[in-house]
Amino acid sequence: MQVAPPPLRVEAIPTPRRGYAWVPGYWNWRGQRHVWVAGSWMRERQGYRYDAPRWQERDGRWTQERGRWSRRDRDRDGVPNGQDGRPDDPRRN
Repeated sequence: MQVAPPPLRVEAIPTPRRGYAWVPGYWNWRGQRHVWVAGSWMRERQGYRYDAPRWQERDGRWTQERGRWSRRDRDRDGVPNGQDGRPDDPRRN
């Protein structure tokens, strides 16, 4: 699609809820226009982090990456924390 999403809306983040992650609002494409989807609470998944939906422009076309859960990888070495013998190794980038 060649239509960029509008700027994100400012949402007040509610008081944290134990066992839940706040998923911020985002613009979704429905039919022929962008529609705002308000932020909401989602039950946390142990050992995972939530990557919110986002739009990316590539060669003049806009695509949306859907929100998803991904394994936590604090030191960003490609090995999820649960499988990493040294998940906080400061020498890793």
